[in-house]
Amino acid sequence: MFENPAVEIHQLTSVIKQDITALSAAISDLQVLGATQNERVKSSKHSAEHLTMIVDTLKNRLMTMTKDFKDILTFHTEVHII
Repeated sequence: MFENPAVEIHQLTSVIKQDITALSAAISDLQVLGATQNERVKSSKHSAEHLTMIVDTLKNRLMTMTKDFKDILTFHTEVHII
């Protein structure tokens, strides 16, 4: 299917790493925006807690996905070294 699987894997890895970085930045931006919004509008405690919960959930999902991605790359590297 691929002429050079190593090159294809490297290209896909690079794209995925860029996506992870962009998602992490977007989550950080959301957290800052939410904190700023809460201060400006004097949002309810419930609203602030909800935002914190959403941001924490997104961070945890991204962290889990990043770890899974690294585990897959490590496994792939080990399989091809052996």
